[in-house]
Amino acid sequence: MTGVLDRLGPHELVPVKTMILLSATANFGGVVVRRGSLDLGFFLTRRLQHPRVNKVERLSPRKFAHHVHLSGPAEVDQEVVAWLTEAYVDCVIGGRAR
Repeated sequence: MTGVLDRLGPHELVPVKTMILLSATANFGGVVVRRGSLDLGFFLTRRLQHPRVNKVERLSPRKFAHHVHLSGPAEVDQEVVAWLTEAYVDCVIGGRAR
């Protein structure tokens, strides 16, 4: 997954007590290690309705947290890459314009 993140742009992986934050000028997601899987969370300015998204939290009027379980590297496919790219653009690049 780090290769995918490298293609997005400048970022940091910030370990905190319970997760690893995906951060640039703003946090755009995070990863929680679970037994047998990873819980990938990412922030979008829209509510994403998709069978792979197992939880959505409204954080503010324009910010939704989405959670996807990943059980192996093959699950980081074009769809997940597109969501992470959108999260990066929404939170990092879009955040600069505000």
